[in-house]
Amino acid sequence: MSIKDKANDEARMKEDSKKHTKIRSLLVDVGSESSIHGISRIVSDRPIFLRLLWLIAFFVALSFGLYQVYTIIHLFLKYSVKTNVEVRYSPIAFPAITICNMNIIKKSESGNLGNQNLQRILNGSSSYTTTLPTLLQTSSTTTPPGTDQPTTTTTQSAILGLPNIIPNIIPNEVTIPDLNLNLSTLLDDNILSDFYGSSDLLQPEAGKLQDDYIAYQNFKDEYQKLKRHIKVHAGHQIENMLLECTYAGYKCDRPSKNIVTPDYGNCYTLQSRRYISGTSGPVGGMTLTINLENHEAIETMTEGFGLRLALHEVGSFPLPLERGMTISGGFETSLALKLTTIKRKGPPYGDCEDPVEYFKNHLVRYTTQGCIQTCWETHAAAHCGCMAGYLSSEIHFYTDHRLNVTEDPNSTVTGCYTTEEKDCVAKLRPGFLMSVSKYCTCPPPCVENVYTTSYSGAIWPHDTKLEELKNTSCATYENSTACRLHMITNSTPSSNFLKLHIYFEELNYEQIVEEPMYDITQVIADIGGSLGLCIGVSLLCVFEAVEAIVGVLLVIKRKIQGHTRVKAQFD
Repeated sequence: MSIKDKANDEARMKEDSKKHTKIRSLLVDVGSESSIHGISRIVSDRPIFLRLLWLIAFFVALSFGLYQVYTIIHLFLKYSVKTNVEVRYSPIAFPAITICNMNIIKKSESGNLGNQNLQRILNGSSSYTTTLPTLLQTSSTTTPPGTDQPTTTTTQSAILGLPNIIPNIIPNEVTIPDLNLNLSTLLDDNILSDFYGSSDLLQPEAGKLQDDYIAYQNFKDEYQKLKRHIKVHAGHQIENMLLECTYAGYKCDRPSKNIVTPDYGNCYTLQSRRYISGTSGPVGGMTLTINLENHEAIETMTEGFGLRLALHEVGSFPLPLERGMTISGGFETSLALKLTTIKRKGPPYGDCEDPVEYFKNHLVRYTTQGCIQTCWETHAAAHCGCMAGYLSSEIHFYTDHRLNVTEDPNSTVTGCYTTEEKDCVAKLRPGFLMSVSKYCTCPPPCVENVYTTSYSGAIWPHDTKLEELKNTSCATYENSTACRLHMITNSTPSSNFLKLHIYFEELNYEQIVEEPMYDITQVIADIGGSLGLCIGVSLLCVFEAVEAIVGVLLVIKRKIQGHTRVKAQFD
């Protein structure tokens, strides 16, 4: 080793010694003045065993504090929510009102349908042959006494009507505390399977179908085959049905939307964003006077008279069969409403659909039940090649601002009419219901208004008012002189009319809001509390740590620069 190399090594050792000494001295100075509990005693000049005990105690306390921090962060990352229930008072936006006559086709139009099968059904003929799916038929083979020839008997059985039963057994409404519990979640948890048994869901119950059920299914099949403009023209018209409509004393806007359903025919929606209830009671609500046109009812298809009413949020698609109620004729009915507003947290706290963004993209307000129905129809169309429902096609007309639009130019898929198509749908439906979330993404809406109702009523109208209603109704027909209402002389004319008051019972409404169980402020406070309890750490201790780190880095930097200068001198 040369003299030069020895000199370099000696210089390096001296620099390292000074470097370590200064860094250690710096850390001792910082530690002795630290506000963190125990650090000053660890770096003090006390006996080594005392400093060792303090070191052990410090790391035990630090470990416990870090465990608490881990628990807090883990709880925060679960993104749990809590629900707050508030009672508020303010003017309330009035819901949309959709009305349908319980009679689908008017008697006077029954001869203009252009469908012979449908005509025979409406006439009560039993010669029409149904195309029930084979899944609804069971066969049994028996050998009659005195003969060796077995006889096969085919009976018809009805699969469980899940589409109509589910909304009654499991209402798609929010429950506390888990506001994100919806129909998909319930089905995934096998609640239906536990209630009915999986075999009940997947296998039809043996037994002969009722003749009325068969006739009604035949009617619906043939009715769905009609062109939409024929169905619209054959159904009850809003200008004949709606004799009077007022909101808070002012005349209502003309219905701007209508749909055609296989269960009620023409349905009309009354809605406006200008309808704001600032007064509770009937005086601040909507009043409807309805002509049910009972003389147009077809007795073979209608067992009673009435109005089907659906309350829903403005802009949403009405579901009168699933979410509607029936109003009887011959009465003045008061329908008092109460509002509950639900606000759910979106990601990462939960899964919900923003109804505003959905409306921008689809021109209709989002609902979970509508989403599931649309998903089912898409699923059935993909597997069976037919449309097992009406929502997907009718939503086109509902979002169109023109009333009674005739046909959808983009519609290419027809209904499920053949036996093969019905077999496919009947086999596909139970599996879909048992695994809705597997096929659909239908979270609850982030903001939802739920309306609860209560009824009261009185017999209506009296004789004088009845004559006035007859005259008003007859004036809406083209040939008012031949109006059949004047020809009815028995006690039934009063059941031809109804009056309906819809209003908010009070302007107090309940608001259920999801809030984070742990927000970032609470997390910081809990972390500070845990570390403060264990080792006395506070936010100011962060600056102490930063000061120590900066000091050490500066010492290292100076030593590196000094070492470079020394090396340059020897070189």
